Amino acid sequence: MRSWILAALLIPAVSCWSAQYYVERLEPRGGQRGTTVDVVFHGYMLNDPKDVIFYQPGIEAIDIQPFVETNKEMKGKFGATGSVKMRFKIAPNCSLGEHALRMRTAKALCECVTFWVGPFPVVDELEKKIGDNDTPDKAQPIPLNVTVHGQILPSEAMDKDCYRVEMKKGQRLSVEIEGVRLATLHRGGEFDLCARILDKSGKELAKNDDNPLHIYDPVLSMIVPDDGSYVVEIAQQTYYAPSSSYYNAHIGTFERPMIVYPLGGQIGEKLNVHVLGDALDKTQTVELPKLAGDFDFFAGKEGETPPSANVLRVSNFPNVMEVEPNDTAATATPVPSLPVALNGIIDKPGDLDHFQFHAEKGTNWRVRVFAQALGSQLDSRIAIRNAKTNGLELDKDDSSMLERDKMTASGRWRTPELLDPSAIFSPKVSGDFVLSIEDTRGQGGPDFAYRIEIEAVRDHVITQIAQTQTYQYQYFMRLDFPQGERFTRNIALSGTQGTVIKGEYELEAVGLPKGVTMIAPHFTKEMLTLPVQFSVEPNVALTGGLMELRAHPVDKTVQCESGSQQGLTFADRRGGYAWHYLFLDKIAFAVTQAPPFSIEAKLPNVGLVQNGELSVEVHVQRKGDFKGPVEIQTDWLPNGVSRESTVTIPATADMGKLTLAANSKATPGTFKIAVIASTTEGDRESATGNVRVSSEFVELRVSEPYLSVTIPRASIERGQHGKMVCEIKQIKPFTGEAVCALKRLPHGVTVVGPLPKITSNDKKVTFEIEAAPEALVGLYKEIFCEVTLVENGQNVRQQSGAGVLRIDPTRGVKAAANK
Repeated sequence: MRSWILAALLIPAVSCWSAQYYVERLEPRGGQRGTTVDVVFHGYMLNDPKDVIFYQPGIEAIDIQPFVETNKEMKGKFGATGSVKMRFKIAPNCSLGEHALRMRTAKALCECVTFWVGPFPVVDELEKKIGDNDTPDKAQPIPLNVTVHGQILPSEAMDKDCYRVEMKKGQRLSVEIEGVRLATLHRGGEFDLCARILDKSGKELAKNDDNPLHIYDPVLSMIVPDDGSYVVEIAQQTYYAPSSSYYNAHIGTFERPMIVYPLGGQIGEKLNVHVLGDALDKTQTVELPKLAGDFDFFAGKEGETPPSANVLRVSNFPNVMEVEPNDTAATATPVPSLPVALNGIIDKPGDLDHFQFHAEKGTNWRVRVFAQALGSQLDSRIAIRNAKTNGLELDKDDSSMLERDKMTASGRWRTPELLDPSAIFSPKVSGDFVLSIEDTRGQGGPDFAYRIEIEAVRDHVITQIAQTQTYQYQYFMRLDFPQGERFTRNIALSGTQGTVIKGEYELEAVGLPKGVTMIAPHFTKEMLTLPVQFSVEPNVALTGGLMELRAHPVDKTVQCESGSQQGLTFADRRGGYAWHYLFLDKIAFAVTQAPPFSIEAKLPNVGLVQNGELSVEVHVQRKGDFKGPVEIQTDWLPNGVSRESTVTIPATADMGKLTLAANSKATPGTFKIAVIASTTEGDRESATGNVRVSSEFVELRVSEPYLSVTIPRASIERGQHGKMVCEIKQIKPFTGEAVCALKRLPHGVTVVGPLPKITSNDKKVTFEIEAAPEALVGLYKEIFCEVTLVENGQNVRQQSGAGVLRIDPTRGVKAAANK
């Protein structure tokens, strides 16, 4: 059901994160293809801008101007506030719609923002104050087939924007708004708009708020009944004081279909499609590309195509169209063979479609529904039953983001495709099976179309920049490669639905510039997230680009596809929800200026034992006149190993220590780890403005403990002396003597005399203890033994045991006794 999607509308416009970004927003929010547009990046610390990295071809940034500081009062908190002006040269054949991009400065790769390319000339809204164009009689006159750049102004009352067009009877009037999709802000904001078409008297002729095609962004298409003036009104559906609520309003005579049927076809074929939902439904032939995947289809002839596409699926296998009646298993549409794409429409309430196919035991088929993902109103549910026994083999309603191959998504992300089932079908026996599909609400209609792709499971591994934070903020996914230094990020591998990850995988970096080298360990199913380091030569030019990380099986006989993915949110809401999502198949990087410091990590010449600790020495080499503090941490440690919180090496010191601890279940082995260091300038929450470098990889050896200690239950009276005799189990030998200490003793209880020492031959250790008269009576748990020994000239500390000590009131002279 769509209720959980619409629930985002009810969440107050409160930022879920108050940290700062380099680029806060880009204006204007779009431009016409074939033109050159003046644009402005607003943000912080955008000094020395270099260029703009576009994820798609078709736009070039030219005439980049220096950073202009506009708010010096903010400088102390976040650095300089200001803007960078430049021009976007948009090619005549540039693809329409959303274009993701990042500005690159000498010091940083900025956050991803978007720019929208449209087919029509741009007209700016002329409203200077609330009320200038709020009513039909004050509507701003505009020509047909233009894109209006407007803004819902913040005020105590709802702002409305009205535009007047002149029409002839029988003409199509179409309206499409880009509001939520513009993703103007990283967080907060109110972009949910409503559009109405009014006649010259103000009578409402058409209205739209939400729709299956563009969710929150309204679309309208109608045939006007008379010659004369018509008004397009744009406003919020429900008033909420907006923040930077910009919109692009495409207004003209273009076609605006809501859905196309069938929803896809086979690669390279000429497909006859029904264009549905436009004011004038029709049939059109489209030649599909020779590459499988999503295909942007623009209905209509030249000059009448819509500003945004209807997406079709292109597959390597043929279509099977439903043949009515197929409401029962007995009348199921026959399917010649698998793989296949099943196509149909739940055309009336209560409709149920069936398809019959053959499958062999031991095969694995991925069954994916495409409906909501492609603008259909269908909220589908599928089932597969054995045609002979009617036994249920599969029953699936909604999907998770992972099941829809969105690996970089948070568990709170919500996209329409989650209403489309996706499952793995593994027949229990060979034979015929019947697949049924229905709407979960019992609804139906001409735009309740579906496409079900059934294909053999293929192993496909997706790489992504792993998150180290709860929310997926862009800072933690940036790749800034500092000249002459190293940069380390955690990379995660995820298999698509049905993929079996086995053996070892190695990474390939496609698109790295010369002079930047990737150092990556091998991944396994037990270690799917690992640190990957990029080493940068000193003379590498400041540059930027897009790269792809591909994971390949070390065993070359194993077939596996691979690619990268990065998911981003815009207009984040409280609780991790967002208005808009963007998934990219490339990872942006920038080579940045040489940092003012470097670091070296040194591990002691000993391993980290389970239930033990060790300290990593981190040495800072400051350069030039840099005298600031440096924060150190690790972003990745093996399972069962943790670190203390971030440690700051003050400006007066050149060395700090970072303590690592292993629990009793830490994974034994040798692991490459890196220490991360950053300056403390800029915004401390997001680290925007900070300079980040990495140490070289060092090898951390995690091993089983030397011994284990069993601490018995014991008791002691106030004011008395006693003994605690602990049993020792030797696990691996050590040389010399080890010093033992009891930790977490209750207040008023101390070990008397020198701490006891043991060798690798001892089976017991005895502690002389004393309880002061003021010791608190009670039962104290989690007392443990800390053992310190020397290996290779280094102190090794481990913890063991979990004892209980009871302190009793004084009743006479009585020694402590093991209980």
